[in-house]
Amino acid sequence: MRDLHTVIPHSHRMNRGKMSLEDLSEVARQLGARYVMLVARWKGIPGKLEFYRPQPRGLKLLPPIIYIRGVKLQRQYPTYWRKLRIRPRKLLIFKPPKDEEARLAEALSEFFASEGWTEPLEAEASQGTIYMEVSPQRLTFHSTLNGRLVEVGPSITIRHLVWRVEKPESQG
Repeated sequence: MRDLHTVIPHSHRMNRGKMSLEDLSEVARQLGARYVMLVARWKGIPGKLEFYRPQPRGLKLLPPIIYIRGVKLQRQYPTYWRKLRIRPRKLLIFKPPKDEEARLAEALSEFFASEGWTEPLEAEASQGTIYMEVSPQRLTFHSTLNGRLVEVGPSITIRHLVWRVEKPESQG
């Protein structure tokens, strides 16, 4: 979560602890957050990403739920973003080459308040710009360092996506 916080502009990070979803919704609304992302752990490592919209009476789950196969942390890269101590100013998403990737990219663009789409060859060399690459298998974060585009992490390997998130009706 710390790595994601360092590459998502204007994000807030907090440990949930034993806070209920209703309490978390209230905190998010006080911060003026449009969305909440929860990182659920499975066997001690990140297992899934869930996205919510704060509402007056709790949080509303939004698609997709991203199940995680693995994560490559920033500290595993030769140069990593957190070590540079640069706060991200804007996030751009590399234009996905296929329609199947565009659906996920559009959802993440909304959740992370991306400033739009770009082509990898058009990556600008301004300090504080983060680029997210979306594929069906991975989410990867890049930036320009010394005039060239480099992967700065984190990189999230996707196990699978769940687009249907409504709760089943209760049996009566």
